Amino acid sequence: MLIAPSTYYAARKRPPSARQQSDERLLKTVRQVFYENYACYGVRKVWQELLAQGFAVGRDQVARLMRLAGLRGSIRRRKVRTTLANPAASRSPDLVKREWVRDAPDLVWVADFTHISTREGTVYTSFLQDGFSRRILGFRVATSKSAELVTRALEQAISVRRRSDPFFVSQGVIVHSDAGSQFTSLAFSQKLLDHGLNGSIGRVGTAYDCQTVLRRTRLGSEVLAMAA
Repeated sequence: MLIAPSTYYAARKRPPSARQQSDERLLKTVRQVFYENYACYGVRKVWQELLAQGFAVGRDQVARLMRLAGLRGSIRRRKVRTTLANPAASRSPDLVKREWVRDAPDLVWVADFTHISTREGTVYTSFLQDGFSRRILGFRVATSKSAELVTRALEQAISVRRRSDPFFVSQGVIVHSDAGSQFTSLAFSQKLLDHGLNGSIGRVGTAYDCQTVLRRTRLGSEVLAMAA
């Protein structure tokens, strides 16, 4: 679209309209309300705060000004569920009965995984810990909560024990977890059979068992605190 040069220069010399002046004054207050509340308030709360301060302003006007200024309130993240049971899967019996802390290493390994919210999205962290030494034997991080996440942590635990103890034998070690679908999957069950490990499963979502053990290590406490 072509316009005459005189029209262009006339528009540049024209003083700001009443609306523009009003927007500029109001935008200062909008910014102040937004940042005084730790940059968390969205359109609705900023608008309500302005009304409480006596400003005659509409919600759409506040939304427009915040959009022009690039101000966005915090968005509550959707709760992530990590433990989802598979009703059709067979479960190992509970061989631990909440007595997962034993008086010797490599008798009970505790397996669990949790999620961590990051700026790039949600990631899942799988742990496998010895109930006696409280040592994290296996540790894996992934962007999906597939069975591979827990099987790789198990493989790492076995590899770590074999490197540190040439006489280590995995036969008979109890691997305790909750009844999440990852731990009742065919892939995880097969890994247990391949290495002679005994699977032990508690109830669905009984994270108290596993997380209590994990909290006793520095690594487990830091990750669980991030996911809380």
